[in-house]
Amino acid sequence: MAATRLPADAPRRRQPVNLSVRADVIAAARRHGLNASRIAEEALAAAVAEAERARWLADNAEAIDAHNARLARAGLYNRGLRRF
Repeated sequence: MAATRLPADAPRRRQPVNLSVRADVIAAARRHGLNASRIAEEALAAAVAEAERARWLADNAEAIDAHNARLARAGLYNRGLRRF
């Protein structure tokens, strides 16, 4: 899967979009001085990050399982070197 995250210093061009939100929720947000666009952007970014995480875990489940099985069978490679 290709990463969709941009570098931290990448320009963040905003794109206008239309969203449907309940009128009472928008009215309450305005009363509290909340920036609905910023909140929606942050929530979408969090949802994208979680979807990418879940996809990565699913794509790599076989390798993770194999690694965990090897650790269970053979232990850590450096177990004799640890000082704790």
